[in-house]
Amino acid sequence: MPQRSSWGSITRLGKDRYRLRYVADMHDGRGRMRHSETVRGTRKEARRVLSEREAAHGRDVATLTVAECAERFWMPDMADRLAHGTMKPTTVELYTQIYRTHVEPRWGAAMVSGIDPLEYQEWLLTLTDVIGAKCNMLMRQILRFAVMYRLAPTNVADVQYRLSGDRDRHPATVWPLRELAEMVDALRGTVLEAPCIMMAFGSCRVGEACGLRSSDFKGVDVNGMHVLCAHVQGQLAKDGWVDWTKTPHSMRWVAVPEPWSLRLEEIMSDGRGWLNDDGLGRAVPRANISWWWRRVFEPGRPLAGHEYGPIKNLRASWRTAMRAELRMDRDLLEKMMGHSGNGVGEIHYFRPDEEAFADELSRAWNAYRERKSREHLGPVGTNR
Repeated sequence: MPQRSSWGSITRLGKDRYRLRYVADMHDGRGRMRHSETVRGTRKEARRVLSEREAAHGRDVATLTVAECAERFWMPDMADRLAHGTMKPTTVELYTQIYRTHVEPRWGAAMVSGIDPLEYQEWLLTLTDVIGAKCNMLMRQILRFAVMYRLAPTNVADVQYRLSGDRDRHPATVWPLRELAEMVDALRGTVLEAPCIMMAFGSCRVGEACGLRSSDFKGVDVNGMHVLCAHVQGQLAKDGWVDWTKTPHSMRWVAVPEPWSLRLEEIMSDGRGWLNDDGLGRAVPRANISWWWRRVFEPGRPLAGHEYGPIKNLRASWRTAMRAELRMDRDLLEKMMGHSGNGVGEIHYFRPDEEAFADELSRAWNAYRERKSREHLGPVGTNR
C-alpha cells in the first residue's frame, strides 16, 4: 500500500526501490501534471527526495494557458478601461488585432508558467521592430495578471529583449519648408489641399486634419499677420467623427500662418460645415484622403518628382521645420503638437492658449522671412 503524506505519496516496489507520485508544475509549458519517479535506496531516502520535490513545487497552483489568461483577465480589463474612458476604441482594436494575428497563434496554447525565455527571444527576432515591441508589450500585460494571481512565478516578458532591427517599410521622409510650400501649392483645388495645409503648417495629425469643422476656426490678427487658429476637439476615425483624440493633451488649439490662413478662409467662404466637405455636408473620409495621397506622387500627378513619404510625415516635417528653420521654442512646439511635455511644470502649469500660439508663431515667421530677405533668398510663403 502506498504511504501518503500531506504532499504526494511513496509506494514500495521492492527491496530498496520506491515510487514517488506527486502533482507539480515543472515549468515546461504543460502546467500542473501528475509525475512519478523511482528512487533507489531506503524509505528514509525516498522521503527525503519527496520533501525536496515538495520544497521546489509545493506552492505550485493550477495554471492557465496564455489564451485563457488573456480571455479571463486581460480582455475584460481592456473593456473596463474603455468603459471608463481611460482607453480609446482604436487602441483596443489595435491591441486585439495584434494579439489575434501574432501572439495567440504562437503562445496561446502555452502555459503562462512554462514559457521558455530563449524560445520567446527567438520568436521576437522573427518580427519587425515595431511589431515585436508591441507584441512584447501585450505579452507583458497578459502575464502580469498571471503573476498577480499566482499562476506564474515570473513574467518572462518583463525584461529587456533584443529586437530584430528590421524596420517596418515606411519611408522616414521629411520635406523642408520650401518643399512643403511647393507641395501644398501643387495640391491647390484638390481634396488634399485643406488637410495637407493643417498637417504641414498647423501641426495636425491625419485624423485631426480631416475632422475639422468650419466652426472650429478663429482668426487672430497679431504682429501684422492674420493667423487662423483651429480648436481640435476630435478626429475623423475609420467609422466617422469621434469626440476624442489620441491623448487628452491632443485637444488643443493649433495655428496656421499667412498665406495659408487666408487660403483656408477662402476655402471655407462657401459656408461649408466641414473644412474638407465632400459637397454633401459630410467630411471626406480619411481613407479617401490616404488613397489619393498615395497616388499624387505618380507620374503626371501633382506631386510627381517629389520624394514619396506617408501623409503623416507632413506633421513630422512641420515639427522639424519649426525647430530647425523657424527656431521656435521646443516646449511651445510640444504643446502645439498636443504633447504633454516634460517635467511637472510643462505638464501641469504651462497652458498656452490660442492667442499665445498665434503671437509666437507670427513672430517666428516674421523673423524667418526677414532673415531670408537679408540672405537674398525668397522667403517661403510670400508668393502664393
